[in-house]
Amino acid sequence: MGEVEIGTRTAIDKLLSELKSSKNSLTLRKEVSKSLGKMAIGDKKAILEMGRLATSEKNKYLKACIQTNLNKINC
Repeated sequence: MGEVEIGTRTAIDKLLSELKSSKNSLTLRKEVSKSLGKMAIGDKKAILEMGRLATSEKNKYLKACIQTNLNKINC
């Protein structure tokens, strides 16, 4: 366990890319964070990336959303 299918890995990587992009709207980035919270459970890469974003994000609402969803996947 702990390994994700190839298609899931691709999807998680794309979502992480969208979450990190400050060019995307706040609403889109929050929805991406929620999606990751549902599908990236136990994914080490997602946990690390979201952890970095949770500490560096300047928008307090997005930061809280990322932290909430990080807590869901970090088991």
